[in-house]
Amino acid sequence: MGDDSTVTVNGDGVEETLTAFLAFRESDMMQWRRAGMMTGLTHSAMLALATTLRADMQGAPLRQVDLSNILRLSPAGTSAIINELEARELVERTYDPRDRRSNLLRAGASAVPFVGKLSRVDAGFREHVQRLTADQRAAVIGVLDYMRAVGDTDYN
Repeated sequence: MGDDSTVTVNGDGVEETLTAFLAFRESDMMQWRRAGMMTGLTHSAMLALATTLRADMQGAPLRQVDLSNILRLSPAGTSAIINELEARELVERTYDPRDRRSNLLRAGASAVPFVGKLSRVDAGFREHVQRLTADQRAAVIGVLDYMRAVGDTDYN
């Protein structure tokens, strides 16, 4: 996709929008499935690992409760995932020096290959996002924020 790409919208564009969104979502899920097959990790474990490694690489390790909030998982669910990652030495828990009741999550001894892969994936996505104009990036952020809010809606 470049700056010269155009989309033809018929009628009100609702069907085209839904089709494009679902195609993006399927593509994203395919990336996660491939990563899961290579690593043997579940989707949630991959998200937890990627989020933890990103934060640690930026010098701002997350507390376990922060990871729960970011991933919108229960504390028990997050703990189970961290237990799995810790058993594989992908993540390690350390006490938070500011609050010894909390754990900080850091990259574990076996995480080095994941750090390199994550850096390459991030760089690839960053390259594509940088090709968008500022207006296009703002539009993407607005749409994704809106779609996340829609996803939080309970229609029952």
